[in-house]
Amino acid sequence: MGVGNILNAVSLVLNRFLNQDNALSGDVDIAAGVLTDRNVQMQGNGATAHIATRTDLANATTDTTINFMLAEDPSAPYLIATARGPLASPTFNATRGSAKDPPGTISTLLDNVPSMPRVPLPKISIPTPAYQAFSAADAFRAVSPAFNRCQCQADGG
Repeated sequence: MGVGNILNAVSLVLNRFLNQDNALSGDVDIAAGVLTDRNVQMQGNGATAHIATRTDLANATTDTTINFMLAEDPSAPYLIATARGPLASPTFNATRGSAKDPPGTISTLLDNVPSMPRVPLPKISIPTPAYQAFSAADAFRAVSPAFNRCQCQADGG
């Protein structure tokens, strides 16, 4: 499958979700620093995105798959997108699913293809904000000199 075909499939899916008031449903759980989903879906215009994720917040890694289903052929995913690896620089992939193209679109699915190749998307670096854990005592020590100066000035001291 050529790059043009996968880009046509991505374009069709994006057009069904962009600039829409998309309903999001489902639940996410966070336990022991790991975020997992329970039936998370986003409804687009004639398409549904089924999201499955396991994101380890403590280790800053993710394994997320989104199956994009079209209303014209809900029997199988039309497009499958994945994000895997470190949150700061995950590997993104898009694969054309086996659902048929909607009527009136250029065919993006080739007949008799034994397996669908993965098309790697460019790596995009997403900066992760640095943070440092500190205790309430550390926070109080940090602000207490300013707090004391404010009290003294207010008291005329």
